Amino acid sequence: MENDYYLILGESKISKLYREPTHNYVVIGSRSIGGEDFFEYLTGLHLKEKGYFVTKWNPVRGSDFFAYKIPEYAATLQRYGVIKNGAFLSELELFPLIRQDEKPTMRAAEQYDIIVCEAEARYNLALCSNTGLGQKMGWMDQQHEVYGDGPTTYIPDAENIHKYFGKRAGAIVFTNTHEKIEIEPLEAGFQNENYEIETMKLIIKFTLANKIAYHRNSTKQSLKDYIQERNKKNTQLKNFFRTL
Repeated sequence: MENDYYLILGESKISKLYREPTHNYVVIGSRSIGGEDFFEYLTGLHLKEKGYFVTKWNPVRGSDFFAYKIPEYAATLQRYGVIKNGAFLSELELFPLIRQDEKPTMRAAEQYDIIVCEAEARYNLALCSNTGLGQKMGWMDQQHEVYGDGPTTYIPDAENIHKYFGKRAGAIVFTNTHEKIEIEPLEAGFQNENYEIETMKLIIKFTLANKIAYHRNSTKQSLKDYIQERNKKNTQLKNFFRTL
């Protein structure tokens, strides 16, 4: 899906497109066809490629979904070939996520980061005062960055968004001219490890440990035998399990 074309169409055009499918299109209707979950996924793909761990869960409060930058975890998982950049947390149960002959994208040292994301499925609601970004402004007071995500009929002005919503406001929007636009915050949120980051680290560890346990149970092998067998296919797995 990352290489597909994203079209935002009026409903009158959708049936014609389905009758004459000549391209691999993802169709988004003007009345929430696809829904907020679809825009959560598109935005999550973008943040994942930037090295974030993406999930709908947060230990403090709720929003549509969250993205966590945990540099040392991303670097370790990249080094051992488990991920290429970042990951949806649910994907970690499917490791290795990249082909073993594919070179991971190694990133320079970065700070911790948490992005609170609020998605909307209808045009232009992602950047309104009472929907999308506007619903979560309280998070900014608690040192979080907040993104509004969804379809738009215009290219938003970054200066206006920061002036109206604040310096920690951002957006990832999809225009009806096939553009994906990110407006980054002017001011970072948390850059040190906090309770939310600590909790996500535990979840990542438990997810990977559960994956190991599942394979052990399904194959009736001891952990040592399982690692040795996997080690024949990927010489780095043994060290990865030891590190975990």
